[in-house]
Amino acid sequence: MMNKIFGGWGASAVSIAAMISIFAALNGSILSGSRVPYAAARDGYFFEAVGRVVTLDETLLDAVTGLSAAPALAYTDLAVIARFNSTGTIDSINGGGYAATNTVPYAGGSTYHFRAAVNVSNHSYSLYVIPPGTPETPIALNYAFRTGQTGVTALSNWAVTATTGSQNYLHTFAGDGEYWYHCLLHTTAHYREGGVVFVNSSGGDSAFVRIFQGKFDPESVTVRAGAQVRWQNFDDGTSHSVTSD
Repeated sequence: MMNKIFGGWGASAVSIAAMISIFAALNGSILSGSRVPYAAARDGYFFEAVGRVVTLDETLLDAVTGLSAAPALAYTDLAVIARFNSTGTIDSINGGGYAATNTVPYAGGSTYHFRAAVNVSNHSYSLYVIPPGTPETPIALNYAFRTGQTGVTALSNWAVTATTGSQNYLHTFAGDGEYWYHCLLHTTAHYREGGVVFVNSSGGDSAFVRIFQGKFDPESVTVRAGAQVRWQNFDDGTSHSVTSD
């Protein structure tokens, strides 16, 4: 019909316009349609796996893991600190600033095992890390406790927090007991974002805790002595910490 009315150029123009319209509609459906099951899953109304985001690119963090004398309410309460910095390497606190004995880069989606040798009486420590497929490497050798923490007599609390990016935290529980923890960023006098790890002979070999919508899920897990518990933040754009009470 269009060929008879407008000739060959008219038929081609209409075909091109139809193709543009079709691909534009498909593009809108692909981009917006996938958000419906994703949002439903994140709100608990669809399969949980659909609500998870897999990031293939390397992630730069601003995250710390550390030890403190009392439950940490801020970074300044930590005496020993390992940091995944925003430039893509791992460093440690040394008095009033961060430094590194060796340059160790990190990559998103990888697991790093830390070992700290702490001399509480001298208020110093050495820190070692095992990156994936790499031998143990010293990050700090005889570094000083953070400024303001030189009077501590014991380090019996641990904490992890990330202000940029997402960080998984794994902790090995060596002995039986009850280990209560909280998020120092969202626990107030009127609200507690927290949980507990029970360690006894009836527990499992490992446990996983999801941080989502301002809660630890599940709030309590039970593992055996020597088992690991892993926490992961699923609250996009919201920082959380795992800080022992």
